[in-house]
Amino acid sequence: MKDAKHIPFAAVAVAAVLVSGSAAAAPAQLSAEVEARAVREAGRVTEFAMYTQWMDAFRAYGMEKPEKLPSKFFAPGSTADLEWKATIEPNFLPETQADFFRGAIPLAGPFSARKMVMGLYNPHWNAILLVEVFADLPHSEEELRSRQDDEDEAGDGALPDIPLPKVTRLRFMSGEAFLGEDPDEPDFSTVLPGGGGRGAYPDEPFSVGLWRAQVKVMRRFDALYPAQEDAEPKLKGASLFGPERDRDLERLIARVAVRLKCLEGMHLDPERRAVAERMEQVLQLGLRSQMKRYFANPLHDAFVSTYAGLPREFKRGFRAYGCVANGEGTLYLLVNRDFPRLYATVSVPRGRLENPDAGTVDFEWYDLDQAEKLLKVWEGRPRN
Repeated sequence: MKDAKHIPFAAVAVAAVLVSGSAAAAPAQLSAEVEARAVREAGRVTEFAMYTQWMDAFRAYGMEKPEKLPSKFFAPGSTADLEWKATIEPNFLPETQADFFRGAIPLAGPFSARKMVMGLYNPHWNAILLVEVFADLPHSEEELRSRQDDEDEAGDGALPDIPLPKVTRLRFMSGEAFLGEDPDEPDFSTVLPGGGGRGAYPDEPFSVGLWRAQVKVMRRFDALYPAQEDAEPKLKGASLFGPERDRDLERLIARVAVRLKCLEGMHLDPERRAVAERMEQVLQLGLRSQMKRYFANPLHDAFVSTYAGLPREFKRGFRAYGCVANGEGTLYLLVNRDFPRLYATVSVPRGRLENPDAGTVDFEWYDLDQAEKLLKVWEGRPRN
């Protein structure tokens, strides 16, 4: 998506070095104004890099050690700390919290040297965690070097004393609540996008439902939290209180029940578990010849070829994230734990394991950064 501010973690450090390097090596003939702008931009890249590295660690803790998240990342006694302990801890087990973080896509909003708004959106839950993070970061590369010089004068050779950012405010809500849609909808089972759901698009394919949810939430996020330099880094939008909050928690808890069903169907059935583990191995290797043997449907050759051409670091993070079964077969969902905007689906026809002639095993993969374009193509397709 063109306007979606998904955090490019792998590029942040490189960008910081390039921009700060260009500022430090500015030719003498540059005007003072241009040089000052270069230094200011270098400082903003430094701020952005520090915040996004923090978000990377925040999400990693959520996946691996969710029970330690508040003590590690929240300001003690803050509204975020109280909200987490009052609503999230009592209603969602650590394993459930970890499931949310595994499929959650980092989002970046406005930031300054002291504050940033970030988010984690999981389209498979259709739920979003918004955080307002506070830190006393250096305003520029010059200030960063000054802090380093102060430490050096102290004689201990330590790194600059930069306090880690801390969450001061948070909101956890369903995608419907974030969009301002009716929280009174009684059918809380309408939680899986597409794939036989009972919502407004009951016959929509699974992936199209994901694109639709992603596009709607990202448009709302971009509108509320533009990343302009003069934007105020503050949580906006109506908060949910009282009965509205209770109803939305019901929706989220129902969403967890659906997720558990997807996970149990995969992990408790030995046959499905074996298929899921095999698909993980195939996607992590990503060898074109091997994939074409497994996914023989010529209609999906383009998916196989483009996937096989991905760099290895984009393939090794794929893990099974659940499955959905119906009368026709089983759809396996795999999400990249390192780059959660990347996901793949593997469709196994019913009886295919016993009978190779029962049908082909199909494979598709997508980047949710492209959700808006994909949805536009889908909605503009020829119809009978």
